[in-house]
Amino acid sequence: MEKLPGKGMVTASSLIMLIWGLVNAGYYDIAKLVLADEPSTKAVVCGVVAGIASLAAIIGGIFGIAGSNKVAKASAIVVWAAFLVILAIISGIVTLVSGDSKLIAVAMMIVGIVVPVVMFMGAAKNRA
Repeated sequence: MEKLPGKGMVTASSLIMLIWGLVNAGYYDIAKLVLADEPSTKAVVCGVVAGIASLAAIIGGIFGIAGSNKVAKASAIVVWAAFLVILAIISGIVTLVSGDSKLIAVAMMIVGIVVPVVMFMGAAKNRA
């Protein structure tokens, strides 16, 4: 099988996304939600959004690694990467509004946007 031109970009970004999703799943807002006696509404909303974003990143990472060298999967990876960018923006805004650390929220939003964009670009190369 011939190596597709975007395979490296998709594989690398998918691996980062998988690790990021696993790390983000243990993010402090989720821990606050679980450990708090009576969690605030902000903590609940932030925890739910962070949990959904983490799960989507884990699924996207696995999907990207599995389909990184398959032309048939390239279009689906492009769509999934676009979905992850939108989800990262929503998650970042919710964390900025309700989270304690603005610096962490901004860093997470930047990484959450950049990594799926790299995945998107690699999958777009594979589609062409």
